[in-house]
Amino acid sequence: MLLWRRCSREQDFLLASASNQSGWFWSQKNRQAIASIDQLWDLAIKALDLSAIPESIQPDMGHEASLKLKQILDYEFNHSQVHLDLPDPQAIKKLNEVRLRADGTWTLPDTSIELTDTIKGKPSNLDYYFAADSIPEILRIYDQLGTKVNVYQQFASPSFYQKYSLTPGGLVSPLWYLKIPLWLRQDVLEKSLFDQAVFQISATLLLSAVYIVLLRRIFLGIHRSYGAPTKLPLQAGGQAIICKAAWKRVLLLLVTLPLTSLFGSLITEAINITGLSLFVITELLYVIFFALAMGSVFLLFESLGHSLSIWLSILMGRQSNLQLKRTSNLVMPISRMLAAMAAMALLYQLLLKVGLPPSTVLAFSAVPGLAIGLGASKLLGNLFAGLSIQSDRPLRVGEFCRIGGNLGFVSKIGLRSVELETLESRISIPNSIADEEAIINYSKRSSNPADLPRQAMDLHIAIDDKLSPEQMDDLLFYGKSYLVSLPELSDTLVSLETNGSHDLKLICHGEVELTDWSTYLHIRDQLLLRLRQIIDQVGRSRVVVGVSYDCTEEQLSLVPLLIKDLIDREPKGSFRS
Repeated sequence: MLLWRRCSREQDFLLASASNQSGWFWSQKNRQAIASIDQLWDLAIKALDLSAIPESIQPDMGHEASLKLKQILDYEFNHSQVHLDLPDPQAIKKLNEVRLRADGTWTLPDTSIELTDTIKGKPSNLDYYFAADSIPEILRIYDQLGTKVNVYQQFASPSFYQKYSLTPGGLVSPLWYLKIPLWLRQDVLEKSLFDQAVFQISATLLLSAVYIVLLRRIFLGIHRSYGAPTKLPLQAGGQAIICKAAWKRVLLLLVTLPLTSLFGSLITEAINITGLSLFVITELLYVIFFALAMGSVFLLFESLGHSLSIWLSILMGRQSNLQLKRTSNLVMPISRMLAAMAAMALLYQLLLKVGLPPSTVLAFSAVPGLAIGLGASKLLGNLFAGLSIQSDRPLRVGEFCRIGGNLGFVSKIGLRSVELETLESRISIPNSIADEEAIINYSKRSSNPADLPRQAMDLHIAIDDKLSPEQMDDLLFYGKSYLVSLPELSDTLVSLETNGSHDLKLICHGEVELTDWSTYLHIRDQLLLRLRQIIDQVGRSRVVVGVSYDCTEEQLSLVPLLIKDLIDREPKGSFRS
């Protein structure tokens, strides 16, 4: 009581001396006096047991409850029909002698406000506090009494709470505000509207508009950063662009955290919003702050994943976009899992801050497990299948594979699915299905990790014409010569195959470095066209000469000599048999 009374008297003294102060700000001596009032106020707040109040609004609830309690006590001591003395431990002991059950509490007559030494989490406590259950009762009783709480007598503090709640600042308003003419302050600025002063409502709306505009500009900057080019090769500075865009997003979102804290401080301390509006705004700001913090954590781990992927690629000599994608497929899922764990920890911290009991938070933590057990089993199966694919590595990004009935280039291996670029479209295959299907990998992996993958290219070309053994030999010779001459192909093979109907097929095999369909189709079309030309040339190399039935044996014996003489006259021709 003495602490509150002293706070009230020093508050009245400073407010009365404001008109005699020069300048627009309190002097150093007065600032020291205001600091002393705040210290006394903090000591008075410590008489309240705030353990049952959510941590997010504990300071604000303590400020309001202490001021309202002082005026309630003023009213009770002035209007009570019995003599009131706040009991000390000895008085509580005497009360227990006449009680049926010993109890360390004392109830203020005609109210539900209690003093108690039973404090949650402090079993050995010896001091007395206004009980945790009494804090909501203090607010309720104050609202019921209304203007009756303003008692005018020597030790009372009339309008103690009103002086605090309808003016900016703390118990003592800023000097610049007190310099405003009294009529303007009382009749306009401090006019009560929805339990708040007009000045407070106007300043809050203006400050909220500025805060929203700044947040909008920050989020637009983050959105624009996703448009940065990310397909430049590492040697051309692509890694710098990727890292710069990723870290720019982190820095922009991190700015929102101190901005939100500053906005909250201005609302609760400078503008001094009070009552239910204060508690709602405080809780909302906590939710916004933790949401932004979770977003910042996610972007931070995302940026660390990008940077780590790039530097691992450089250190391992894999300076290409393909190898960067492969490294990212290993690093980024781990980074995102760590980000999800950190975000979950922040979410649980938020739930504790807003007042959920730890037991409820622990029960809430079982919800993800229950969800997985009931409806997310497929997701869990894809996750483990993805980890299996990443560890066994039956396929890698950039390789040419067949998964089940789908043929294409692997563009992404995630925790949930494998992304395959087929000739027609892009297919996302769940990891659990890809793990069960037969995977045919047409790519040959080099011992040097810096090399691009080499894809096998097989061509089976049907031969319609009947070829002689000499023509078949020519076809193999010219086919091999052509494949060997191509710089794109390596490990070339050419062979002939026949089926039961004696139809021939030319089989050509080679390995080529490529990671996309356009290159694949260009090389394949080039091979098909030239090999068809060779088959046509070989087919035309056999000429049947018709001979009349009337030819004698002597004339027939001259036919080979005539043909040989004809071939010899052709500079590019040669007679075989």
